[in-house]
Amino acid sequence: MRYMPLRAQPTLALSAGRVLGSPRAASLAQILEHLGTTVLELVSGDPDLADPPREVVFFDPSDPAPVPRGAILIGTGLRSTEDGLGRLIRAAATARAAALILPAAVVSDSPEAIRAADEAGLVVLSLSAGTTWQQLSALLESAVRDTVRPVAVVPSRGEGLFRLANAICTLIDAPVTIEDRNAAVLAFSDRQEEADFIRIDCILGRRTIEPYLRVDEDRGAVRAIRRSPVPVYLDAVRMDDARPTLPRLAMAIRAGDEFLGTIWAVVPGPPTPEQEQLLLEASRAVALQMLRSLGTDPEQRTTSELVAAALAGDGEALTRLGLAGTPCLVLAAALAQPSSAELVGTPSGTLARRVRERERTASALRVELAGTTPGTVVAVVNDQVYALVPARRADETATQVEQTCRVFAQQHQAGEPLRIGIGRVAGSAAGVRLSRADADRAVRVLQDADGGRCVAKAFDVEVEALLIEARELVALRGRGPSGALARLLAYDDARNATMVETLRAWLDAQGDVVPAAEQTHVHENTFRYRLRRISEIGGFDLEDADARFALDLQLRLFPQAQHDQAQHDQARHDQAPHDQASNRRKTRPRTPSVEYPSSTPA
Repeated sequence: MRYMPLRAQPTLALSAGRVLGSPRAASLAQILEHLGTTVLELVSGDPDLADPPREVVFFDPSDPAPVPRGAILIGTGLRSTEDGLGRLIRAAATARAAALILPAAVVSDSPEAIRAADEAGLVVLSLSAGTTWQQLSALLESAVRDTVRPVAVVPSRGEGLFRLANAICTLIDAPVTIEDRNAAVLAFSDRQEEADFIRIDCILGRRTIEPYLRVDEDRGAVRAIRRSPVPVYLDAVRMDDARPTLPRLAMAIRAGDEFLGTIWAVVPGPPTPEQEQLLLEASRAVALQMLRSLGTDPEQRTTSELVAAALAGDGEALTRLGLAGTPCLVLAAALAQPSSAELVGTPSGTLARRVRERERTASALRVELAGTTPGTVVAVVNDQVYALVPARRADETATQVEQTCRVFAQQHQAGEPLRIGIGRVAGSAAGVRLSRADADRAVRVLQDADGGRCVAKAFDVEVEALLIEARELVALRGRGPSGALARLLAYDDARNATMVETLRAWLDAQGDVVPAAEQTHVHENTFRYRLRRISEIGGFDLEDADARFALDLQLRLFPQAQHDQAQHDQARHDQAPHDQASNRRKTRPRTPSVEYPSSTPA
């Protein structure tokens, strides 16, 4: 036999998706519920009474070995005509194995052996057609882990599909559930107390219960939902027990032509056109979220979840990734990030391509880094590519990673723009969380900059990152230019002058008039005259270092104010020729901003 040990996992309590209780293995019932009938079919026994799985064992009839307690036995080499099947069933039952998995042909050809297994209380499962033994072994280990993770049972209300479900509930004013293509409930919103008993049964059972599914199939609802490009309104159904039910509004979740699942809303009556449109648009966001989790193989999904946990400072995740006790740095690689407004109305096929593009980028980066830094782990987390890079020789690794990333980003130029941020070298789980924050900040700076930089270490862009955060803070508090800068902006706006532009050039030139005058295309004496006027109008001393710093900081914090002024000045300039004739007939206007070179230097 070949053994695949399964790690003990925390048991779950359904409390807002948080993991409660002491560590122990997932139950067999949880695993089967997670995998569904598309992989394994229950033949005999009660999974709820089985021991928690401890190991996965591939049974070899040519080399039999004792059956471990709690093992999931995979009978790949068994034949229905062999006496070994009966002996294996008796041995498995005696050792209290968790389950025995057999090929479908063996199950159908061995009714007496299956009866014996049922009498012995052994759970027998049949491998569904189209699933290979290799896929099954990977799915089993993934399912054990996924079953006990919040995302697979009841995720935190602030995460993933649950967050979307609550958002949709608010948008259309109705409690909703999100189901996959097999009618399994993936997430549900608040306000379910407003729904009917059918909804409650589905949530408790984590899937649409068979009688209700049959009713929808009989009335053509399932077919209509899958075929309709818009939400489908369904009248309330009548159940045999005469309990009251409510109507439904259902929208298919699609990625291109692929059907991923359904959003179900319990509504009091026919929806408004606005509700229908909101639900249609929401389905695209749900499709994107589902593609992130469904678009990779089980092993890669496991890796992605471990990376996500490690980035949040989970030490156990680092251990499972083989990085415990190893200094490492976080690398963040971001493609162009659409805003929420841009995602609204985006075809689901485009969203699918977006997800696939990030997966391809992760795969390519994984190959690129493997050659220079073995042991690197790469995954897509929240629509962004992250890498955990071992850095046993900190400075050397950071330099090497930066060079590798520059080459990779240059090779990626033909596609969607790529920006890569590199965090600090961390020696602990908490340090990894900080390194991730570093990398994210560096990416933000690169995305915000006008230049052509595509790779940056966080420490090299710290000041720029601080400025971005400061801009967000002052914008959040509704603040704008004040003091001397506010007075200069007002003066320029009223008189079509260029005092702020002159100040900016002088500060950029570190107080050197010659290059500043060249930049603004005026004579040096004219520039000096303007500086005196700037000091008078702004009410500050040019020799005061604190005043210069305050002005320089504000100019960097409020670049939009200068941009708006420049647009306003251009509009005035464009309008000037039309006003010249009229101005000649009027009283000569004031010209405080008309400047002439002084005869002596200031």
